[in-house]
Amino acid sequence: MRPAAVGFSVFVLLYLLITSLAGPPKCKDGWRSPSIGKQGACSWHGGVDDTPQMVAFGVAGFLGLLSYLLAEVKARKREQERLEQIYNNVREETPNIDEQDQRVDNVLRKLHSSLGHKHLDCPECGHAMVMRTARRGPHAGRRFWGCSRFPRCRGTRDI
Repeated sequence: MRPAAVGFSVFVLLYLLITSLAGPPKCKDGWRSPSIGKQGACSWHGGVDDTPQMVAFGVAGFLGLLSYLLAEVKARKREQERLEQIYNNVREETPNIDEQDQRVDNVLRKLHSSLGHKHLDCPECGHAMVMRTARRGPHAGRRFWGCSRFPRCRGTRDI
């Protein structure tokens, strides 16, 4: 149930409960009449005493607001736990970046050795290098050796 619905439900139920416990309305001097609430019924007795209804409204409003805030805190906590669970699941399924780099290095070194090529190590980080083609700049179209960890490492070697 939504927090706002919880707060409103608590308010309505408490207001009805407290006003029913307070009993029927009466005049300010305590006189009860079946005609209270009609025009002029309590005019001789100081008017209608609305204190019990005002107290009921205040108490029910405060407790309704309190229940809304508690429901909101619980809902946010549940949402945070759900997001943490999703994060942990994704983190467990995805190997870290260093493991991925090691796997790529191993595959590239095996590929280079199977083709009879000498593998090159990056001058900056030591990982395997791959053949690349420059796409822009003054050397566009030329081939070069680039680090397999690009864009984290930008090490290059001329062919």
